[in-house]
Amino acid sequence: MTFSLLRLPVEIRTRIYKLVLIIDAPIKIKKRYRTHVHQSSTKSGKSLGIKTDEAYLTYRNASSGRSALALTASSHQAYLESVSLYHAGNTFECVSQHAFSEILNDIGTINKQLISNVRKQFPMPSPA
Repeated sequence: MTFSLLRLPVEIRTRIYKLVLIIDAPIKIKKRYRTHVHQSSTKSGKSLGIKTDEAYLTYRNASSGRSALALTASSHQAYLESVSLYHAGNTFECVSQHAFSEILNDIGTINKQLISNVRKQFPMPSPA
């Protein structure tokens, strides 16, 4: 027998979302790079592997390294019910202004307006 979260009353689902998505430790926002190897072949049939670095943004729980947002991917309804709790209830820690700006652009206007707790850890410029 399978369990369906969406069969629970919305009040109980909201409580579960808060328990899973609201984290005591700050959520670090970082820009990371990963390398992809694209396979291609020439006209003669020779195989080529081309490496490219693709930038992507992560925001993860600082203590566990896991993303609590996995729950929001379980269904469209779960996403709609829970993602605002995640943005409103957590503290986000930025290590770069650029990465933070990109995250704000990615999450949309409504979620951007819900963020109220941000810590910044940008390096201070050296005195000249």
